[in-house]
Amino acid sequence: MTAFVTPTGHYKYQMMLFGLNETDHRQHVALVLEKLREYHLYLKTEKCTLHQTSLQFLGYIISPEGIRMDEGKVTAVRSWPAPTTIKELQCFLGFANFYHHFIKNYSSLTSPLTSLLRSKPKSLSRNPEASHAFQLLKDAFTSAPLLVHPDPNKPFTTEVDASTNSVGI
Repeated sequence: MTAFVTPTGHYKYQMMLFGLNETDHRQHVALVLEKLREYHLYLKTEKCTLHQTSLQFLGYIISPEGIRMDEGKVTAVRSWPAPTTIKELQCFLGFANFYHHFIKNYSSLTSPLTSLLRSKPKSLSRNPEASHAFQLLKDAFTSAPLLVHPDPNKPFTTEVDASTNSVGI
C-alpha cells in the first residue's frame, strides 16, 4: 500500500498497483522526498514508515507471505473470560466473527453459542455444549492459519457472489 497522509487529506492510489518493483518504488519515494525538501516541507519521522515488508491494517497483518490475524487480537481472545450475560456473548461472537474466514468450520463451532441467542432470551442459560464450543473457538483462534496470497502459477478458485461490486475468495 502506497499512501501519504497530510493535514489536507489522505492520498493513495485508486487502484492496486501491479508490476511496480521495489527499485522503482524506492526511486519514486526519493523523488517525492526531494521535492518536499525543495519546497521546505518536512515529514515527522516518528509518523513515517517507509519500505515496510509487512503492515498492520484493519486488524490484520499483511505481508508477502500472506494475511494473518493481529497477534494483539489473538491474545485478547486467549484471555477472554467465559461470557455470563447475553451482551457478553454477543460481544464475543461479534469479535470472533470478524476473523471467521481464518477458522475452519466457523459456523459449526459457533452454532451452540448462537443457539443460546435464539428467541431473544432475557438471560444466558449456560450448558456444557456451549462451554465446550466457547473453548474450541478460543483454541481455533490460537491455531488459525496464515491466509496465503494466490499464486498465479498454481491453480486457485475465485468465488464471486451475486453482487455487482464485491468479490469473496
